[in-house]
Amino acid sequence: MIFDNERPVPKPEALAVLAGGDGARICRMLVAVAFYEQDRKWVEVLMLDASRHGNEQVAGLALVCIGHLARIHGRVSPVALHRVQEGRSIPALAGSAGDAWDDIQMYAPGSLSAAGGKCEEAKDEC
Repeated sequence: MIFDNERPVPKPEALAVLAGGDGARICRMLVAVAFYEQDRKWVEVLMLDASRHGNEQVAGLALVCIGHLARIHGRVSPVALHRVQEGRSIPALAGSAGDAWDDIQMYAPGSLSAAGGKCEEAKDEC
């Protein structure tokens, strides 16, 4: 899948696209939202929902986009960390989750230390 010249997507449109079920359209929306939407917490919730999508491409890309959020915003929440960590143990998502984990380690190491290295036990927002 090639992403080229993605545009900002308003929140209501993003939610409608996710509910629509067209995998390719959802993937384009996820990338656009990750790059253009400034509300990191809202984007994380969207990515967490999409990471549980029945389409493995959508779910994997949602995890990759969590890594993009780490690069763009310099942090991600403990909930997002936990989901990426879970994804690393799911064969169909392990590669995407690994890429996201690498981005988090590189661009948002404070998120890992805020979670005490144990994402499943983290209670506070990064």
